[in-house]
Amino acid sequence: MIVFGIIWGPAYKYSDSILKDIQKYSTPIFSIDLNLKDKLQDFIMDMYSEEDTPRWKINAKLHYMQISKNPQIKVCFMNVDERKTYFHERKHYYVYSNIEDMKMFVRNKYSKLIDNYFFDIVFHTTDNHKELSYSVSVLKKYLNLTLQDKETLKNVTDFIDRLNAIDIKKIEGNADHLER
Repeated sequence: MIVFGIIWGPAYKYSDSILKDIQKYSTPIFSIDLNLKDKLQDFIMDMYSEEDTPRWKINAKLHYMQISKNPQIKVCFMNVDERKTYFHERKHYYVYSNIEDMKMFVRNKYSKLIDNYFFDIVFHTTDNHKELSYSVSVLKKYLNLTLQDKETLKNVTDFIDRLNAIDIKKIEGNADHLER
C-alpha cells in the first residue's frame, strides 16, 4: 500500500535519519522538500480538515510547529506491507500494523529531540486509502503554490496523477473492509 508521510518542520533537521528509520517499516518511493513559508498554517489546516482530529488539537499542533520557526517539511511516499491489521480503539477502524508501528517509532524517538514538543509535530502519515487520496490532493494544491523547480513540480505532479488514476481507484475497493 502506498503511504503519504510528512516530516514536519520541528523534526526537519532529522529528516535524513527519519527516512532511514522508516525503511525498517516501508520501502521508500521518493521524497521532496517543501518550504511552505507563509502557507504553513493553511497547509496544516487543509491537511487535517478531513480527519476527526479535534480543532483544539490541530490549533495546538500549529502553535507548536510555528514556535519552531521552520516552515520546511519533507514529504515522502513509501510502500508499506498491508497484510497485518488491527482494530484501533481510538480511531474506531482497522489500521495497518506497519504504518502504526512506523509512526509510533518515529514519534517516540524524535519527540525527545524536539524543544517544545507537542503530540504529532514530528511525523504524519496517512492511515488508509481515503486519507491518501485526500492528502495527495492537498499536496498537489501546495506544490503548485510553493515549488519553484518546474521539472521537479512536473515529476511529482505526474507521479500524483498516476497514483490517483491507477493505484487509489484500483485499491480503494479492496480496502473497504478496513474502514468503518
